[in-house]
Amino acid sequence: MVQAFMADVIFPNKHEDEQYKYTDDSHLLISETYVGISVEVFESDVFRSDIPCRFKIVPETVEYLIDNIDRTLQQSIEIEEKLSIDLIENLFEI
Repeated sequence: MVQAFMADVIFPNKHEDEQYKYTDDSHLLISETYVGISVEVFESDVFRSDIPCRFKIVPETVEYLIDNIDRTLQQSIEIEEKLSIDLIENLFEI
């Protein structure tokens, strides 16, 4: 804007970024940032045997989830997935 003012331009052209970005071989880019395969895998909850990973399971937490399975499922379905619990036909089988 300062440069436009100094050049006596009243309404400078607004710069708009392209809506979609493509790779050199014309594939659509979902994300322009590369975080690394291991971070990307962990963020997507996909775990591979060739990437070293250590899990620590807390037995008390597992027991709490089992004891409160109805509430746990309700939160997972209604809050995280944004679905009505009435839509789940086989809820008791789960």
